[in-house]
Amino acid sequence: ACTRLGVIGIEVQHGVQGEHHLAYRAWSRVPKEGFALLPSMFWVWGEDERRNIAGWTDSTGGRHRVMVGGNPVLHIAADSADTARLVGVLGPAREPNRANILFTMQAFYELPDFLLSSVERSPPTWTWWFRVHPQYWETRGRLKIDLQRRGLLGRVRIDEASDIPMVLLLR
Repeated sequence: ACTRLGVIGIEVQHGVQGEHHLAYRAWSRVPKEGFALLPSMFWVWGEDERRNIAGWTDSTGGRHRVMVGGNPVLHIAADSADTARLVGVLGPAREPNRANILFTMQAFYELPDFLLSSVERSPPTWTWWFRVHPQYWETRGRLKIDLQRRGLLGRVRIDEASDIPMVLLLR
């Protein structure tokens, strides 16, 4: 629809890209007029990503373009509501001799046995953060039920780890 109406569609980079990324790597058969279903503009974080995408967009006569705009998530205001919530959430987890372990889930619906075993064997002062992949948001409920059944739910934070932007969580 954007192509037909002349509306500029912009894809903002939202994950790591590179020459081996399935969706962004150098394509070998790009029509001169570009692709009707792809956006007009690719906003990327840095020069490496720009070079990777420009390797195929440059042949489309301007139909697809790429620009370095930086990572907008890195510019979240330090006084944002998420930051205040994060400080409240961390509370005792920031005390000395406490460990915070972040596990970022990918394309799966269950927690691996090695991970659950690690939580069970870890000291009770450790806080585990399980970040659900945004495309698998519906797994949260099932994961909580499984953790509750195993008596581990009190040691694992799923909602905070999944809802707070990664850049703030890592801070």
